[in-house]
Amino acid sequence: MFQFGGLLGALFGGLSPPKPPRGDGTGPVIKAVNFIQARRLNHLQFQKFLDHLDTEHQDLLYFSEMRWLRKGSMLRRFYELRKEFTLFLKNNGQPVAEMEDESWLCDLAFLVDITTHMNDLNTMLQRQTQYERTHKRLYEQVKTLASSHAK
Repeated sequence: MFQFGGLLGALFGGLSPPKPPRGDGTGPVIKAVNFIQARRLNHLQFQKFLDHLDTEHQDLLYFSEMRWLRKGSMLRRFYELRKEFTLFLKNNGQPVAEMEDESWLCDLAFLVDITTHMNDLNTMLQRQTQYERTHKRLYEQVKTLASSHAK
């Protein structure tokens, strides 16, 4: 629902504009992953929980601010296991309210898609750059070899 602020707020009952979201919206995800990773017991219980449910993934991925590409993989894994995360966190007294919010989950799904595409693009560009360097090196070696034989 849109809310008005300032002069419009005074005219329309003191409503104020909605506050923009803080950060990129991954705070609840990182909080949940850190809760599981922070204690070895939580992590082992989560792995057993996933095994018991016979999920496709048997563990979560850890994220570090230093490796942003890893964040996309971690987000994708979290999204794929979102129901299992929700159940595990509730059972351990750490419910995450956002996990019940369809709007937040849609935003998370969009973020997962975007970071997945960015990761794929980055990987492709790294391969292309490596390919170009290799070809340039080979060309230089052939050129050097050809010039040494021409003398």
